[in-house]
Amino acid sequence: MNDPGPTARPLRSLILFAAFAYGITWSAWGCAVLFFPDETRLELMILGGLGPLIAAVLVSAIEGGKTEVLRLFKQLTVRPSLGLMAFWLTLIAILRLLPISLVLITGHGTAPVGMETFLSLPFTFLFVALVGGGLDEEVGWRGFAQPRLQMLVPALPASLIIGLVWSLWHWPLWLLPGAVHSQLSLPIYIVSTTALSVLLAHIFNSARGRLRPESQARAA
Repeated sequence: MNDPGPTARPLRSLILFAAFAYGITWSAWGCAVLFFPDETRLELMILGGLGPLIAAVLVSAIEGGKTEVLRLFKQLTVRPSLGLMAFWLTLIAILRLLPISLVLITGHGTAPVGMETFLSLPFTFLFVALVGGGLDEEVGWRGFAQPRLQMLVPALPASLIIGLVWSLWHWPLWLLPGAVHSQLSLPIYIVSTTALSVLLAHIFNSARGRLRPESQARAA
């Protein structure tokens, strides 16, 4: 796996990253909750989603300037074999669909998910995979945080910690009536997202710290 860079204090870097990521995202999404509860403010949703990416760039710049920022984005290159990617995409798609599927079947959550919304999910996932590939978040969670946390603890505990932090980072979306997350069970979402974090960390480490295969898998 790639060396995370010149930082000699990974814990400090991780604390700064989490503070920036949560601060940027919760400020943007908090504005949407407080001032626009009955309408979708796409600009605020996009800005909030970019929180981990912006945080990773900021802390990388603090750590090593332009050189460290370039190192962060150099992880976006190598792709695994088609067969391996198909295998991981299948597993990850199951994890991503699990919370919504359970709501649809059981009716648990704040509201049941309509069949139209449920059937539109594969097309939404495809669009995200083709356009963004999950890079808005993954440069931060896996590209920045994962290797630094693995300097302190083994890969599995690191991925579990990141999964918990990652899932709770989405919390303001449960306060937006129009958001898909508001229709999901938060405990189920935390479990599925943490499991997803373990899979994505394994892909990231297997690709020797390269983000592109992992981000495309995450988009599923």
